[in-house]
Amino acid sequence: MSGEDIRIYTAEELEAMRRRGETKTDWDRLRTMTEEELEQSIADDPDWRDLIVDWDEAAWVAPKEAVTLSLDREVIDWFRHQGDDYQNRIAEVLREHVRAHRKDAA
Repeated sequence: MSGEDIRIYTAEELEAMRRRGETKTDWDRLRTMTEEELEQSIADDPDWRDLIVDWDEAAWVAPKEAVTLSLDREVIDWFRHQGDDYQNRIAEVLREHVRAHRKDAA
């Protein structure tokens, strides 16, 4: 990003700021932009210029919740051996299991 002053806000905080007029965003202009104008605006923005989005591969990612889960040592060791991202891989295996069984129940 090009700015040094990066801040994080919740959706509720942003909405409250918008209602109070504490935003520099031209919402009316944004609402009336065509897809072509929006794409050009993104292409012209140095912070996003090189971003390539494959919308065919895009997916909604649900928020995660931290839980304590007891797993067999053999399972943990196997996933850890696959690399540092083992917790996400365990979650993906569980997600696929849920998806498969949802289809069976439907």
